[in-house]
Amino acid sequence: MIKTIFYEVFNFIYRVLIKSHKECKRKGYLKKYDIESSVNFWETTTITGHGTISIGHKTYIGKNSFISCQDGATLEIGSNCRISHNVHIRTSSYNVNSMLENSPGTINENIHIGDNVWIGLNVYIKGGVSIGNGSVIGANSVVLSNVGDGEIFAGNPAKLVKELDPNED
Repeated sequence: MIKTIFYEVFNFIYRVLIKSHKECKRKGYLKKYDIESSVNFWETTTITGHGTISIGHKTYIGKNSFISCQDGATLEIGSNCRISHNVHIRTSSYNVNSMLENSPGTINENIHIGDNVWIGLNVYIKGGVSIGNGSVIGANSVVLSNVGDGEIFAGNPAKLVKELDPNED
């Protein structure tokens, strides 16, 4: 009897705390960045940085994905995008020439992801990249260059695999 009551109380408290944590995190993101309320993401999704982040209507972001936009940069994700689990999208990267050229240690560049883009599992997208509308990025890809509208890119580094026919359904 006492054991049952303990478990019921524990489960109730656990559900309330977890739910309120998820809601606080979601509300914090929605307040800090320009994220449509219809955007769906997991509690393990991290959206961070002092840059400008906007995410369009009905976009989905998977578990353990990390979106980072540093001060002075812009990161735009369009509407109806599907971003899988463990995807890293970062506007900044380390400048390997900084020690030799006495230049800044990080490079901070904008990222633009169009509408209706599908990004597979374990993808990394570097700052300075633009991904066109209706494009697909294959799983485990490292995107270092721009992707045009309706293109499928895959690999490390990601390269053009196929152009989608806009007349096909």
